[in-house]
Amino acid sequence: MKKITKYILLLLTLTMACRKENNTQPTIQTNPQQTLSLKAVTDWYNQQPDSTTTIQTNSLGLKPFNIKKLNPDLANLRSVNVKKGNYWLVKVKGQPTYNGIKLGYRKLAFIKDSTGAIKPRILEIIPDLIYLQRKGKAETKDFTGRVFVYDQHHQLTGGLIYSQGKTIGQIKPKPAGTSTTSADPKLRTLMVAISADCEWYDSSYIDADGIFTVYSENICSYSIYDDGYYPDYGGGGGGDVSADPYGGGGGSSADPAPDPTPEPSNLPGEDHPKINPKNYTDCFGSVPNTNATMQVTIYVQEPFPGTTFNYGPNSVGHTAIGITKSGGGQTVTQVIGFYPDASGKDKIHAPGKLVDNSQLDYNASITYNVDAVQFANLINYINSPLPAYDLTDFNCTGYAVSACAYAGITLPNAYTTVGLPTPDHVPHLAETPAGLGNSIDNMKGQPGVNTNGGTGPATHGPCN
Repeated sequence: MKKITKYILLLLTLTMACRKENNTQPTIQTNPQQTLSLKAVTDWYNQQPDSTTTIQTNSLGLKPFNIKKLNPDLANLRSVNVKKGNYWLVKVKGQPTYNGIKLGYRKLAFIKDSTGAIKPRILEIIPDLIYLQRKGKAETKDFTGRVFVYDQHHQLTGGLIYSQGKTIGQIKPKPAGTSTTSADPKLRTLMVAISADCEWYDSSYIDADGIFTVYSENICSYSIYDDGYYPDYGGGGGGDVSADPYGGGGGSSADPAPDPTPEPSNLPGEDHPKINPKNYTDCFGSVPNTNATMQVTIYVQEPFPGTTFNYGPNSVGHTAIGITKSGGGQTVTQVIGFYPDASGKDKIHAPGKLVDNSQLDYNASITYNVDAVQFANLINYINSPLPAYDLTDFNCTGYAVSACAYAGITLPNAYTTVGLPTPDHVPHLAETPAGLGNSIDNMKGQPGVNTNGGTGPATHGPCN
């Protein structure tokens, strides 16, 4: 069997650069016997039932779907050259939902299989959110994200995962009959023969028709072989494709971004005004040092409590530092957190600021008793010039970990995998509220650990 190097996504996927559409059709320089003409595509499409026509379930029992419901603008069909011919590509309406965020876009491709039959393919293209937010656009040369492929009956047939413009993994449908928590448990699946050395993990998203779709994905080395279902898309044995395998017509044109880049999620407490940390830390001087006790508490508001998800009901979550000094009948507590001093898309990477996190709702916390030297070192770190904030490379959790490390306190492991790995399969690890919260959750029952959550203490506030 031929390897799936002729697999559709190597040829059909996406044109993503934020440049203006060039509607001039490129000259097709290929074998005339394998060239798909615009007339053949439009004739095929015009012969399909109207969008209002009820289509009966076919012999395979596939859910009826009328391709004309996509309402493609055939005037904007664009030919894309591949090694053995060409296919036609056009944008269509609809946007998938991934991790609760409307993200990506949809295209319709018309290809011709080895028998000469025209086969439409619906492509749902979902850039990685952090990649898209950092760049403000998605481009062929470094595309990072996922592409799902559906057949004419709108059955998920598979997909590919990309990192920095290179294929790093593949997507397969979830076997039919698998139970889900979705309101629509009818999973749209067709299987291919798969040979893999790695374990597949289940995931899900909501396609542009609003259907909950369960699939499995794997990001490691393995092979998928053609079981005869997929037609020949022109990749051939060596996998050599056109100059622009993502559908750019040899790189001569590209589609504008269909929707604005989603802004970074709101961070819990980000709208609070920034503080002068010295005005807060000076308050500890009012507490006598003799026989004083000092504590440091790390409060974590998890994005999706009980999981390692980096996004959930609490947005991306938050980590705050609580500092308490008691003595001579007095107690001063300050709770602060690290944030970007910016708004909108600029929050991805911005100057840092400290904020008063009084009465923060949290899901997990860990408390350390510290000595005077550790306490002083922590205060010195907080009063030092702030580093830049970065959503993944140095966020609120990274700040808390660094501040505690400077004081000689080692926090539990705060790392989780963020986004997709590199083409060399190196995961992008980041210190996140989800990672730290999960590690604290796993320490349940140990001294100083609270896994029941609650509301943090009120802060003393500034002293001058």
